[in-house]
Amino acid sequence: MSDQLRLLMVEDSEDDAALVLAYLERDGCVPDYKRVYSSAELERALDAQEWDLVLCDYVMPGFSGLAALKIIRRRNEDLPVILVSGEISQETAVGAMRAGARDYIMKGNLTRLMPTVERELREAELRRERRRMEEALKRSESRFRGLVEDLNELIFSFDLQGTLDYVSPAIVRVTQYLPSDIRGKHFSHFIHPDDLPTIQGNFIRALEGRGQPTEFRIFAKDGTLRHVRTSSRQRVENGKVTGLTGILIDMSDRKAAEAERAGHLRFVESLEGVEREIAEATELDSMLPAVLDTVLSIFDCDRAWLLHPCDPSAPTFTVPMERCSAGYPGAHSMGAEIPMREDAAEVFQTALDLAGPLVFDPATQRHIPLAREFSIRAQMLVAVRPKIGPAWLFGLHQKHPNALLLHHHRPPLSRVHQRPQRVLS
Repeated sequence: MSDQLRLLMVEDSEDDAALVLAYLERDGCVPDYKRVYSSAELERALDAQEWDLVLCDYVMPGFSGLAALKIIRRRNEDLPVILVSGEISQETAVGAMRAGARDYIMKGNLTRLMPTVERELREAELRRERRRMEEALKRSESRFRGLVEDLNELIFSFDLQGTLDYVSPAIVRVTQYLPSDIRGKHFSHFIHPDDLPTIQGNFIRALEGRGQPTEFRIFAKDGTLRHVRTSSRQRVENGKVTGLTGILIDMSDRKAAEAERAGHLRFVESLEGVEREIAEATELDSMLPAVLDTVLSIFDCDRAWLLHPCDPSAPTFTVPMERCSAGYPGAHSMGAEIPMREDAAEVFQTALDLAGPLVFDPATQRHIPLAREFSIRAQMLVAVRPKIGPAWLFGLHQKHPNALLLHHHRPPLSRVHQRPQRVLS
């Protein structure tokens, strides 16, 4: 036992304090002590320095052991307090223990004092060490949480049943869901049905330690699909697999870029096909339909056509060249001239005034002439100006419900329309 024990005594009797100190010194402990016997003195003593142990009387004039315990526990919950008092009932002793006393010793039997002091000092040190470890763990968890929350990648964990029990804040960026929206839900709730069997099989293999990185599709909060890639491993606690932890990377932008590159490649290949048709054809009547067939396939539209003349002042116009999807005939099949209407004349003039394509769809909210007659949901037009004769109008129609599709074809159409212009010249 060290003789440097810092002992605070809450005791109104100087004689009783001397008796307690004598028992400690007899067992080899010479403490550095201070005696107080009021709440104000106790507060000042606790402010003045740190203490290793408090020995507290239970009954004192104008003060009590329970009041002292309340002050000490408020200031330092790890500081051990041992009651040293005269005769007290078992019920009183139990109440004091519940209030925070570590033990109690009768003043008439101080033989237990030193062993009790040594035990409480050891346990107090254990409590302090445990608290230091808990605080270190909290700091570590805080640093880890900050690191995870700053990552662009999404961190997740599932239990053995596949229920999500943790997801990092990056989930908002990927799916618009808040972490609290999806914790406690099974992974199958978010995965595209076509991809679910593969993910269910990989989940089982991952729990067995045989998981592989997997790409699949998930639903965002707004119902859109996101392409993601995940990699996971076993979560082991106390030697047992309790679930999976892993990382999810949003692949949607990469997939969109790949699709855009593939679409551009198809467009270039199709454009080369238009060039071949022009180069190999010997007659205009065979050349233009071939060009329109290729254009129809490039833009995945329902009708591609050439109208003549693109002249707002003309009384009529015809559609001498046209290619249509099945069941979607156009004006060419009528084999007749179409009277010029006021709204059509305005469109012709607008097309002539523009250097590039003129788009009509829900995004532009432009009125489409003859929309009802020919079931047009969207159209894109561009004036074709041969070197000789009146201008033509080259156009695409679409009846697809997603009528915004044409809007994204504006730049390619600017390049394609030059081919009919070259042919007609």
